[in-house]
Amino acid sequence: MGSREGGGPARPRPRGDRAAAAGAVRPCRPPLPGLPGVRGKPRCGGAVSCYVRPERRGGGHGKALLTELARICVERGYERLEWSVLDWNAPSIAFYESLGARPQDEWTVYRLTDGALASLGGGGTH
Repeated sequence: MGSREGGGPARPRPRGDRAAAAGAVRPCRPPLPGLPGVRGKPRCGGAVSCYVRPERRGGGHGKALLTELARICVERGYERLEWSVLDWNAPSIAFYESLGARPQDEWTVYRLTDGALASLGGGGTH
């Protein structure tokens, strides 16, 4: 496994060139100016694009990946590591909770698609 400064990849590679798992950690920044972490050192790391190949699941690769991402966060002085999971993905949720992660409910994801996106992005109002 390895990482590069600025949020590089962490890839457990137990055999061959094909990674069993891959992911990266990037600094999180608060969404609003004036909140802690906007200036100076970020307070958290965000796990991005984490994936374990289906045929390699159950072999400890996901835990190794998150362990490495957590190590990077600790090394950089971050206070937390965050990521997203689809609410129907019960196996992943159970896995994350087994590691001590807890769901957060401070934010709700909104999405513009299709006509609403075209209307707003095309200069109209919706």
